[in-house]
Amino acid sequence: MYKDRADGEFGISRRVQVVWIADYSSVLPEPNMVFGYNVHLQGGKVMKLETPTFNKHWASQGGLVKFQKHVLDVLELER
Repeated sequence: MYKDRADGEFGISRRVQVVWIADYSSVLPEPNMVFGYNVHLQGGKVMKLETPTFNKHWASQGGLVKFQKHVLDVLELER
């Protein structure tokens, strides 16, 4: 049974199902490489993706859509 917890870090949650997992035989790329700029991760379980720093870096480069393509390229998921 799934219970909605309003007392956690965020007042909402979502159950998800894993559809695929990237097969890495080596170390995953550094966050700066994935994000394409010097990112300072805040920790925690959930973070907003489109922060002011993210928007400042990616707005001139095509926004969220181009970022998603960049991540696919970095993780070598789109061939």
